Amino acid sequence: MKITFVLFLIFSCLKLYSQDKYIVNYEFFEKDGQNKKNFTLYRDGNKLKIKGPDKYGNQTSMYVFKDERMIYTVSENKDVKMGSKYSGLDCSFVGMAWGVYILDLDKCEFLINSSTAQGTATVAGKECTIYNIIEQGDLRTDYYIYNNNLMLKRIAPSTTIQATNFNENPVFAPDEFTVPPDVQWLQ
Repeated sequence: MKITFVLFLIFSCLKLYSQDKYIVNYEFFEKDGQNKKNFTLYRDGNKLKIKGPDKYGNQTSMYVFKDERMIYTVSENKDVKMGSKYSGLDCSFVGMAWGVYILDLDKCEFLINSSTAQGTATVAGKECTIYNIIEQGDLRTDYYIYNNNLMLKRIAPSTTIQATNFNENPVFAPDEFTVPPDVQWLQ
């Protein structure tokens, strides 16, 4: 009984102190090489930020705060910062906005539960499990998942998203995960 309790405490402490901390650079492009864009995912434990250009060239940032169960999206141009708030941690909401799935967010089980593991591959220096989500004839969509936690690559019939760099030892600015104070919030 005492050994079980001690092991429980050790594993609980390891989980507390082994929080994810990384910066991942991604690139998105269509199969013909068009509409290429780059964006970055920052993570420090339960705080995440994804930053890159939107289709109009505005800088857009999505802040995900797991402890608050909130997502904030801020788009800024030279004149104004506009934002929206989303209550909850829906993996699909983040995935639809950026194309990257973070599997420890809510409602992300579908990615692994409804697919078949197809082997492994290395993306940005990290070994990933390849999951085939859809396969119809020559068309297929594969997700490359690192550590059962983070999508590092997706190959779909018309687009590819892939990590180009994975930094496990980032140094964040003190305000890296602070939503700008002068955002005009949409209702």
